[in-house]
Amino acid sequence: MPIYATNFSIAYTLGRKVSPFTCDGVPWQYVKAKGSEQNDPSSTLAWSDTTLSASASIPGEAKLTTQKDATIFTAASGASLTYYKDGSFLYAASPTSPLAKRERLRVEQEDLPWWEKAREVIENEYIYESGAVVADPVYGESTKKGTPYKRFQLAVPISETETKAFDVYAYGQAISLVNRRNIHEHDVIRLRASVQFHEQHQPHGQSLLVPWLNLFDVQKLT
Repeated sequence: MPIYATNFSIAYTLGRKVSPFTCDGVPWQYVKAKGSEQNDPSSTLAWSDTTLSASASIPGEAKLTTQKDATIFTAASGASLTYYKDGSFLYAASPTSPLAKRERLRVEQEDLPWWEKAREVIENEYIYESGAVVADPVYGESTKKGTPYKRFQLAVPISETETKAFDVYAYGQAISLVNRRNIHEHDVIRLRASVQFHEQHQPHGQSLLVPWLNLFDVQKLT
């Protein structure tokens, strides 16, 4: 990560000063966020040409709770740190931070199918899904940039008698993948994709967020 290329964008986006320091002869840059009180939580983001580092500190006592594969530490201020089994962690500086709201919503919606989850919970997440191809994939180009794609619809079973259709778009190398797999109408497939959303305009100035799938891998089941 080139230092000087990132300084302006980080400072501008976060609205915080980027400061230099040196560690073992290596130049670093950092930004720090902390409230005005001594016991307020704080976090630091630091980077060199080769390394990115982030840390968080929550002073005082913290309540420990658990959820699946994670421990959650919450201070009296509402600041929290969620540490996951795989070593990932989430830090929320306050109960009103966007991350804290997203995490609460994620837990609340954990048992919902991916298409019923809120955008802030599921967007850009990878999923595996199976279903039947509604019609042969067709070529197209995006309206804004003219990016080529191949599109088809996947009918996903949601009950013994019902299915729900989702648009699947293949871009770049995924187009070749669809061609190699020889995907056609009525094929039953299993795919790996990221969940995306587009805004669908409705009557009376209303709009609706509609999920679609950005294809990364696909296998024929029949």
